[in-house]
Amino acid sequence: TLEAHRRNGGLALQHEALWSRVATVASARVERNASFGTAVVPRGSAVLTLRQHQGTLGDTRLRASAGLGIKEPTTLQSFSRSPYYAGNPSLRPERSRSVDLGLEQRAAHDRLKVSATWFAATYRDIIGLRPSGVYTSTFDNIGRTVAHGLEGELEAAPMPTIHVSVTYTFTASEIRESTSAYSPVFAVGASAFRRPRHVGHVQVTWQRARW
Repeated sequence: TLEAHRRNGGLALQHEALWSRVATVASARVERNASFGTAVVPRGSAVLTLRQHQGTLGDTRLRASAGLGIKEPTTLQSFSRSPYYAGNPSLRPERSRSVDLGLEQRAAHDRLKVSATWFAATYRDIIGLRPSGVYTSTFDNIGRTVAHGLEGELEAAPMPTIHVSVTYTFTASEIRESTSAYSPVFAVGASAFRRPRHVGHVQVTWQRARW
């Protein structure tokens, strides 16, 4: 039996502005957490319409965003009593800093959209299991990891009843600092654990009347 509690509170603010060719969003969240104290997490994004639609060729848009992220340890990671995955009340939250830049093109009266996005991120204090004995382990903050990559997306509606979506993401990641450097999984220079290098997704939706 495990009894644990954690008090959390937060305040989020967001401001949106729209002009003829520019749309912006600025936001911030103040988080008060019993696990790590107070944190401020800002984020901003903007979309610039480089070219407005003319005939069958639709808008050309440039997108950009940047911000910080935070994720608290789960109650299991902080308070677990199992020796196989012992909790660590001193865990720091996972933090991220990210930026992305993308280009989007619409066509065929908005029935076709193609986009490409470059992204980069730095993650600090990712939480993972660290061996503490022959058959025991504990949750710990791993260190610093960086990642960057490209994402492509295609959406099409060849018919009013059919919608097709295809995405592909390439991500290159590397652990730069590690508290478990002796582990081949979390060693400096290794790729981020359970973060695939290639991800693809295809979805086809058919809708007609009530079906």
